[in-house]
Amino acid sequence: MITHEIKKAKYPLKKTLIFDFLIPLGFVLGLARYLDKSFARPALQFLVNLPVLGIPIFKSPFYTFYVEFHYFFFLAPILIAMCAVSYRTARIPGPGRAFRRFWQGLLHRDMSKDSPPDSFPPVFDRKAEKTRQMLVKYGSPNSKFRILGYYKRFVSDIDTDIRQGKKPERYSDFAVLTLKEEQRFRHMQVVGNTGSGKTYSLLAPMLILDAGSSNLATVTINPKADLYFLKVLATGALHAREKIPTALVSFNRAESLAYDPLLVGDADSLTKKILNSSDITHPHFRPFQETWLMNFFRIMRTEKEIDGTIMLKHLYRYLKGPGRLVDDLRDKCKDPENLAQLHDLAGTSPDSLSGLAAHIGCMVLDESLSHIFDNPNGRNLNVREVISRSGNIYLDLDAASKGPQARALGRMIVMELQLLAGARQAGKDSSHIGVQCYLDEFGSFAYNGFIDMLDKCRSSRIGFVLAHQSMGNLKRENLSGSFKDELVDNTYQKFFLNINDETAAWASRQLGARKVIKKSLAIGQMTDKTHIHGRDNQTVTFREELEPYVLPSEFSLSKGYGFGIIENGAEQSIKAVLRFGYVHPDELCSDQELKDFLERALLDHPKCNDGRDLTAGALPEGPKKKPIGPKDEPTEDPPKAKKKGPNRKGDDGIDQIINEK
Repeated sequence: MITHEIKKAKYPLKKTLIFDFLIPLGFVLGLARYLDKSFARPALQFLVNLPVLGIPIFKSPFYTFYVEFHYFFFLAPILIAMCAVSYRTARIPGPGRAFRRFWQGLLHRDMSKDSPPDSFPPVFDRKAEKTRQMLVKYGSPNSKFRILGYYKRFVSDIDTDIRQGKKPERYSDFAVLTLKEEQRFRHMQVVGNTGSGKTYSLLAPMLILDAGSSNLATVTINPKADLYFLKVLATGALHAREKIPTALVSFNRAESLAYDPLLVGDADSLTKKILNSSDITHPHFRPFQETWLMNFFRIMRTEKEIDGTIMLKHLYRYLKGPGRLVDDLRDKCKDPENLAQLHDLAGTSPDSLSGLAAHIGCMVLDESLSHIFDNPNGRNLNVREVISRSGNIYLDLDAASKGPQARALGRMIVMELQLLAGARQAGKDSSHIGVQCYLDEFGSFAYNGFIDMLDKCRSSRIGFVLAHQSMGNLKRENLSGSFKDELVDNTYQKFFLNINDETAAWASRQLGARKVIKKSLAIGQMTDKTHIHGRDNQTVTFREELEPYVLPSEFSLSKGYGFGIIENGAEQSIKAVLRFGYVHPDELCSDQELKDFLERALLDHPKCNDGRDLTAGALPEGPKKKPIGPKDEPTEDPPKAKKKGPNRKGDDGIDQIINEK
């Protein structure tokens, strides 16, 4: 079987006219002329001389017709034979071969009509009039919908609906990509290389509305420390109908709040908060340090004179020299069991706690971060207080220059959300205010208990938007080997932007395979080396095959394009091609407006003066307190209350209290 390869070659019109028409026809005309001159008269004389048929032939109209058109009697059979032979095989030029090319082109054109390629929806321009009207109608801050762009289903899925007798949309139809509030509480995963538009196209359109919502609190952790994302949050809060409290913890900005990770939580929660914020994975030292921290925090929480006086800098001091525990705290321990346990902790070798001490030391010994971790008299971040007032928490972290500190602080805030989810499940905290957490480059802030937290948060109305560049970001020493697969199972909606290599192959497997009907055309003939004629064989076959929705090579996309696993209007999970809009920097507030907004937002958080218990108001009861605005800020510190126990002081605060006693 020799299959024709004519369809793969390009034959210009000029070459076709020369080799398939002019030359073959010239040869046929010349051959017919030669045969007519050589054999026309003898053939006619032979017919007339026939003994019985000669006279009837001579008297018939055939004789007159032959005399006038005898040339065509030789031309017609030769021309028909040439067309038939050139049509039967592609090796002999002629009009038949040209007709075969034309016929094959029509077949391939019809086949291409049966399966149009998957195309992307049109541009989603947020500044267009129709889009603006749609955003105003369905995209208000208090709406339960967030509009991101357009989507279209894959052509193969539409063909499947047609074969099943359904009435699907047309191939060119597209729909608005909207995310409901309940869908976002089931978590989202966004994968895309640097510059693919994760922040501009997906995170920013949602955050700018969430920041101004009175029914939703936001927690944003940005390790890139750029102004764009911070301006998105500020713009959303400035356009809100009512005042939305905003808390900023920044490595570089003066409007930053202080943060004390030991402020809220029981002994188990504090232990996990400190240990999970580190990268300690040693199979011996990690369990030992976890036990040491658990016992220490249990003593701290059960002793009233110690509780509320320990900060990270004190914990670092005790980790460097455990023997100081007895000198500083023995007079404060009223429980004999706690005192005995304190002596046991004090006898620990400092070398066995050196890894944990180094982890905490990178935060408390960095003078540039003293306004965050060593600021007992500053304005302190209370995560639950801000969330209960549907406020915004923004962590502006510079992971490029302070990677360990940024990872530690980000993980501590994520642990705060885990504690909140546990409190909501236990009925100790209300869940009427939803929480949306944005984690950009979230692989740096993940830990082994992260998956368990996602399970708890889903039922506690706490949703996560997890953005990262590649699957390599999830392969870390402090994460288990199954972390990547468990994360995929716990994220309901997935968006794949511009990715490549191993990540593209993984995304192709996530989208899965689809059943497609393959239509093939085979045109060939049986022939051998000595026989130019052959038996033509033309077949059109249909077969059902499985192929990936998107090949790995097709994930090289421009900004604003992507593929995803989303939920349509009928609440069905579908695979789709996506086109996103983006929040342009011109739509955001100016640098001066941002500065003024952050200065006013800072005044909403009370100072932690001497005589004020920082744990007070951690779980507020009753009506919400009126936030302190710029005009309501007290000009002097409130009078100090009588001491009922030790208060937070500087590095020598505990020693000073003991000496006073």
